[in-house]
Formats: sequence, C-alpha cells, structure tokens
Amino acid sequence: MFEAWPFALLTILKAIDPILFTEPNGSRRSWIASVIVASLVFQIAYFSPRALREHQVVVERQDVYRQAESPARGKAVVLIATDVGKIRPMLRRDLVRNGLVVGDNRIIYALSLGERNALLRARFPDRAFYVYADGRLEALPSDERR
Repeated sequence: MFEAWPFALLTILKAIDPILFTEPNGSRRSWIASVIVASLVFQIAYFSPRALREHQVVVERQDVYRQAESPARGKAVVLIATDVGKIRPMLRRDLVRNGLVVGDNRIIYALSLGERNALLRARFPDRAFYVYADGRLEALPSDERR
C-alpha cells in the first residue's frame, strides 16, 4: 500500500489539474481548491495519530516472535493457538512464517491442532514445544496436546 501512495497522489493531481488550471476562473475552481487544501490539512493533522496506531498494530502482531526469539530458548516449536492483536486482529494462520526449509530454523512456528500436535512432536523430538495463546508463550508439557 505504501509503495503505491506516490502513484495514487499523481493520479489524483492529474485528475484535478484540468479542473483548476484550464477552466475559467469562478467559484467552482475556488471551492475545489479549498476542498483540496482542507483535505491536505486533515491528512497532515491525522498522520501522527495514525502512525502511532499502525505502530501499535505491528507491535501486537510481532509479539509471538519477540517472545519466542529469546536467546535462552534453544531449538523450539511454537504452536500458535489464538489470533493476535486487539486493534486489528491477525489470524493465527497468518502468523506461521517459516521460510522454505522449515527444519533448519531454530524456531518453527505451527498452528496448534489439538491431537494432531503429536505428529509434530514425533517429527521434531529434539525440540522444546511452546504454545502461544492470548498473548502468553508457555512451555507445553510432553503429555499435553493443546
């Protein structure tokens, strides 16, 4: 979205250019110029609160990775059990980011699938298992299937 912003702005300016600079002077031209200026002032004033809100969204979405990447944690599998974020929730399936070669990662992220988690334990017996739910990362006991 951010990469397209300059092109969107150029498109808007291209559409406004004939209205402001080719039509004869009049109240319509002044009114459109006033609307454009008011819109720009509003966008500039709204930028700071919006940037702070978007930063908070990113912080909320990165929480699982921040907790899991602790240097004290060795090779691990993190089972994601719930969605993340309060402002703009992110689905748990979108948090599973492992790259192309999953087994080479120090931390592997997977969806918590209840009884099927045992298959992951069998596949990665040398790793510690953790579950991330409701903003907390907790060790998963070996007999639990959460």
